[in-house]
Amino acid sequence: YCSMVLHTRCAQSLVVMILSEGRRRREMIARNASNTVAAAVQFQLSRLPQVTRSCWMRVRSKDWWERVVMKEFSDPEWKESFRMTRSSFHKLC
Repeated sequence: YCSMVLHTRCAQSLVVMILSEGRRRREMIARNASNTVAAAVQFQLSRLPQVTRSCWMRVRSKDWWERVVMKEFSDPEWKESFRMTRSSFHKLC
């Protein structure tokens, strides 16, 4: 009886070991595939031409801001337009 129990336990351990080894191999293959895909994407991205970008701003008159907004807006108009009080706006800017 003891030898049969020992034989069964050895067989169970062997099955668990084989299954674990298969899982480890699948995980390693998946990791390697993921790394390979990442490297291929990085390589392809490095081959794209670099685009030089520029930033520009149109020169505009400050008259509207200085005359209309700063002097003629009432407090309710200011709050409706900027969604904050005039004093909060000045603290931020």
